[in-house]
Amino acid sequence: LLEPQINYKYSCKDHEINIFIGGTYQQMQSTILNVSGRGFESNALITNLTAASTVSVIQDVLTEYKYAALFGRINYQYKNRYILNLTGRRDGSSRFGQDKQFANFEAIGAAWLFSEEKFLAGSPWLSFGKLRASYGLTGSDLIGDYQYLDTYTVSSTKYGSSTGLYPSRLPNPYFSWEKTTKFEVA
Repeated sequence: LLEPQINYKYSCKDHEINIFIGGTYQQMQSTILNVSGRGFESNALITNLTAASTVSVIQDVLTEYKYAALFGRINYQYKNRYILNLTGRRDGSSRFGQDKQFANFEAIGAAWLFSEEKFLAGSPWLSFGKLRASYGLTGSDLIGDYQYLDTYTVSSTKYGSSTGLYPSRLPNPYFSWEKTTKFEVA
């Protein structure tokens, strides 16, 4: 996992700007090997697979996952009362087909700290008041690997001495990012 980041802050009399830029890169590889043995001469040898008369590979899977993202945020404040947030990101995942691997996600938010206004300064009944709204799009790739591909399963029945395959999933070129849109006012 690699996550470089840059943060920049500028402020003057009534204005403050914070800019944040970063990225993420992740790569993961997993291997599954499931082997079965039968026909041991005694139970004392049952933990030694080479002592089995028949050894079968049940499952041999290599899975690779790659994820990369670039993201940024701009926060602007005027007179410590008016706030604007803009965020954006571009994510890429190996869990989708070639035309669907990348997606853009963005959000905008605004806030007004009305308790900082002169007409409420020193108010005995209000110490803090804020009105805010936001709208944004988020995404997720939390699905299994290679779900967009057609897959085949090894058949338990044989044709002569050959092991057969049967289709277990059809290809889906439209398989893409899960996207959630959110709007909030508080």
